[in-house]
Amino acid sequence: MVNRKKSLKVIGGQHKGRILEFEPTKDLRPTSHKTRETLFNWLIRDIENSICLDLFAGTGALGIEALSRKAKSGTFLEKDKNNFIKLKKNVATLHLEAKSRVEMVNSLSWLKKQENILDFDILFIDPPFGYGLINKIYLILVEQKLIKNGTLIYIEAEKNLNLKEICHDWKEIKNKTSSQTTYSLFIK
Repeated sequence: MVNRKKSLKVIGGQHKGRILEFEPTKDLRPTSHKTRETLFNWLIRDIENSICLDLFAGTGALGIEALSRKAKSGTFLEKDKNNFIKLKKNVATLHLEAKSRVEMVNSLSWLKKQENILDFDILFIDPPFGYGLINKIYLILVEQKLIKNGTLIYIEAEKNLNLKEICHDWKEIKNKTSSQTTYSLFIK
């Protein structure tokens, strides 16, 4: 039997160099080292003491990177049972349980159940590609008025998507495109 486990490294902060293990699947596409480095350079003045939500957490790389860089807390939403189990293990290995909430739940369903403005400073939205999830998440967040003014929203998507057009009610403050992805930082 072939060992399919893969790993990625935390790139900055208290846990710099620590390894996060995961098992690759069709829909699990961890944010690359270079993209995470760019994102956290964008967030350098905002990350400390922030309250973060990692929708479609997968490996948890974005939320764990934020916690490593002194975010106050992180909530991780992941619906895949195997990813959830591995994510809980990575959070425990890094001793981040006190600052983390890890839930095995569908992100769309979880958001639809929310009734008040969410108290998150930063949202990480990096769903599986090809399912139209960016548009669905955006509509739920806007129609239910779930995020407060000043919230930073990071979105990573397929290269062919126009994130600025999809998320037209938010102000795009940074964007970049790589060979296969486009990613933007918005503010509400």
